[in-house]
Amino acid sequence: MSLNDLIVNSSFETGDLTGWNAVNTTVVNGQAHSGFHSARLASGAAEASLSQTVAATAGERYELLVSLAKTTTNPSPVINIQVLFLNAANTVVGTGLETEIFYGNIPLADNGTWHNFYQNTEPAPAGTTQAQVIISKPVSAITAPAVLVDDVELLSAEGGGGVGPTGPIGPTGPTGPTGATGPTGATGPTGATGPTGATGPTGATGPTGATGPTGATGPTGATGPTGATGPTGATGPTGATGPTGATGPTGATGPTGATGPTGATGPTGATGPTGVTGPTGATGPTGATGPTGATGPTGATGPTGATGATGATGPTGATGPTGATGPTGATGPTGATGPTGATGPTGATGPTGATGPTGATGPTGATGPTGATGPTGATGPTGATGPTGATGPTGATGPTGPTGPTGA
Repeated sequence: MSLNDLIVNSSFETGDLTGWNAVNTTVVNGQAHSGFHSARLASGAAEASLSQTVAATAGERYELLVSLAKTTTNPSPVINIQVLFLNAANTVVGTGLETEIFYGNIPLADNGTWHNFYQNTEPAPAGTTQAQVIISKPVSAITAPAVLVDDVELLSAEGGGGVGPTGPIGPTGPTGPTGATGPTGATGPTGATGPTGATGPTGATGPTGATGPTGATGPTGATGPTGATGPTGATGPTGATGPTGATGPTGATGPTGATGPTGATGPTGATGPTGVTGPTGATGPTGATGPTGATGPTGATGPTGATGATGATGPTGATGPTGATGPTGATGPTGATGPTGATGPTGATGPTGATGPTGATGPTGATGPTGATGPTGATGPTGATGPTGATGPTGATGPTGPTGPTGA
């Protein structure tokens, strides 16, 4: 049985990237783990990667070897190493290997030291026809050094009809003394957190136990006197008046006070002489009346002229009989009437003079703002509140129904 390296151009000694797919990666001369050449993953923040797909067989395990070094003394970036198994349709059917070289764990190439990685894969699952090796640098710090990659080998056993069964494990030899522990390297950045799996359904909630009786409530302490109410601030301007509500029923009309004497009516002016009426001509026969045409629209009514002086009032005709009065609707309850202020004495009413013509009514001026309201007087202290009676016991609470399952 022999070991066969499946990787093409595994040490980059062709001087180029023959056999590889690469992103932000070049081949350099003079810095190598073996031979003269190595691949260089770009420095700084940029992502960089190398990958190669080779033939593979279902059921086999493979061993991956990779040598890594950095180009400057700055801490090395994270490097991810994977072996994926693919079928004939280039669909991934399994992961053979997935690991991470932590931040700051790769040595400096100028010191002649390299990080040598060796690890076996899981067995290739059914349907495997290919294995893909991926070495990648994710987005890193802008000061990250370039990483050199050399001697990438994917080894498989060939001959002898495959790998035979593993023999029994021999006894473990004595453990040698543990060497001194070196300093702990810097902790690399935490990788991205994988998606959270779906949450399973919540189990049914058990019934709630009976609630014990509530203890008697103690008496409420006396309420302290209410402090004096501060003065009311100035009342802002009165907003637009809303529509007037329906008018309630009219209360009984009080007696009408005595009407003062009506002033003397002025004399009516003399009527001018009527002119002589000319003779009326003979009236011709009236022709047939044609059909009446449609009435045209009424024109706009012109403005009403000034009302002349009112002539003397003629005698009032006899008052006709008063019609039957309909039943009076039910009177709604009258709100409490506030106290009526004292009415001052009414002055003597002078005689009413002749009424002159009414002039045109001018537009109503804007209503001025309402003056500030004076401060409200202090409110007297509120009397003490009596003690609250004991609260009766609360009845037992019934069991809570089961809670339905929570969706994913």
